[in-house]
Amino acid sequence: MSFVKVFDTKDYQKQPQLFQKLKLKLKSNQPKRKQDLIINQIVDLTLKSRPLCRLYQGQILDGIHKKIYTEVHNLVQEEIRNIVDKEKSINVLTFETVNQLQLKCFQDSLNDYSLKQLALYAQKQPPKSSLRNHCLNELVKAIQISKKLCKPHRELFNSQFYPLIYEEAMGATMTYICINIDKYDPSRSQGKFMSWVNFKLNKFVLDCRRKFDLSSSFDFLPLSDFDMIPYQPKPISSGEKLYNFIQQDPDQKFKKTYLPSNRQITFQDVAIQRLSGYTWKEIAQNLDSNPSVLSAFYQRSCHKFKQLLDKEI
Repeated sequence: MSFVKVFDTKDYQKQPQLFQKLKLKLKSNQPKRKQDLIINQIVDLTLKSRPLCRLYQGQILDGIHKKIYTEVHNLVQEEIRNIVDKEKSINVLTFETVNQLQLKCFQDSLNDYSLKQLALYAQKQPPKSSLRNHCLNELVKAIQISKKLCKPHRELFNSQFYPLIYEEAMGATMTYICINIDKYDPSRSQGKFMSWVNFKLNKFVLDCRRKFDLSSSFDFLPLSDFDMIPYQPKPISSGEKLYNFIQQDPDQKFKKTYLPSNRQITFQDVAIQRLSGYTWKEIAQNLDSNPSVLSAFYQRSCHKFKQLLDKEI
């Protein structure tokens, strides 16, 4: 199957409007062939903003990336066709619904074999090359989308504190995978890629437990309580003062505090965007990272700098 560009636009903000135009063309009493053509165009439009199998420097998809894209395209198309046939109405189709279908279909297509092939594809790329970095970024996103990461040792942790520890361990795991992808040996552990990943995640969770010494009597607070810097669409004077202080960073402490999984992302980067009113999803898109990872990093850093920040406001 060949997927052509139906819309020559990079402005993804226009997608809902373009979707609506296509939806209006889709009528329940149309011949099936014409319906399928429009449904195919809807899928093409939706996959323009796909979270995975992104083009590398304008090149066409090949190998496992093309295979996953083709499978997801077919799955989304089939799901939409089933909805139209079952409901006998196009009104049930919304832009949000189709995007949710897209994510679900990606998740369904990412079995252990697909993830293993993504890992092997990354191994084949030249070390330290931008292409390998792209493939590793795709691999990390695929692992997160697949929902195949385990959540080990929950019984060892305060239930309110476990998400913070887990995010720390997951970030360390993803970093390990990117740095040591060549150590993955498909001939071991029955060749299951996620067994290798979850083994490392299990280890990092225990490492984090020792690091934070959870045997202490510290009364851990809910994650929401760590988000002490208020989000204000229109910053009040204290917020402006705090923004300026973090931006100026007189002691260079905020620039030197970086995300464990990506040294290019600093607390200063995240805090300035958060104080500017960006959502976690928007910040993640701007920094090419994961919303939950950035949120956990931000919360830990706020706790670390609490006395310093409180002094400024």
